[in-house]
Amino acid sequence: MNPCRRLFTALLLAAVCCATEAHAGAHLRWDACYRDPGSTVNKNFACDTNTGSETIVGSMFIPDAITQITGFEFVLDYGTGVPIFPSWWQFKNAGTCRQNSLAFSLVRPPGAVYCVEYPALGAGGIGSLFNINNTTDGYRTRVKMVVGAAENISAGGPGSPEVFGFVLTVNHTKTVGTGSCSGCTIPICLAFESFRVTRPVGNSSYTYGSDRSLDPDWIITWQGSDGCAAGVPARNETWGAVKQLYR
Repeated sequence: MNPCRRLFTALLLAAVCCATEAHAGAHLRWDACYRDPGSTVNKNFACDTNTGSETIVGSMFIPDAITQITGFEFVLDYGTGVPIFPSWWQFKNAGTCRQNSLAFSLVRPPGAVYCVEYPALGAGGIGSLFNINNTTDGYRTRVKMVVGAAENISAGGPGSPEVFGFVLTVNHTKTVGTGSCSGCTIPICLAFESFRVTRPVGNSSYTYGSDRSLDPDWIITWQGSDGCAAGVPARNETWGAVKQLYR
């Protein structure tokens, strides 16, 4: 492992391990919501079976008291520092190696304690998934998700609880054997880049990222990723840059 990446990964995991409070914005964990028991930062998989799956959970802390919420929009990036994007992580789009191996759900993880949900949320799903490969951002894929509310709801404000956002399930199909897809063992970094709280036409929507200067509560890793620095942007974003994610 490159020494710089080893140091970055060590600092990343240490910061997550020692975080004592949640911060306003987007949060990401394996298996459970950010503050709930059982949530983890890293997921290791032996890549030796085609059965089973892994669960990615996105949640939010909304700092502003918002009324007339009509839905949510989420942006998640995942990437690697190696100069190739693993076929095992290519989903959804026609012709990709593991099409339909990434599923979206609004079912809150079992045993959730601190993570609340809104019964009024309606249907949701993955709106788009596309690759972003350039010298600035490395090799990564962006997933955009959309959730609608069955009725206008209110949320957020000082002291408001952690809110469940979404679950992404990655199954193990085509990991081994005939027709398997390569790259399962390659380290990957995943980041919940931002979310938008939408409101009726004529009302302002709200867009949030995470306070990345405090702790990386918006990042999780796969196979102890050493690709976070190159695979997913690890820099602070301006509000203008965050809003560009939704255009």
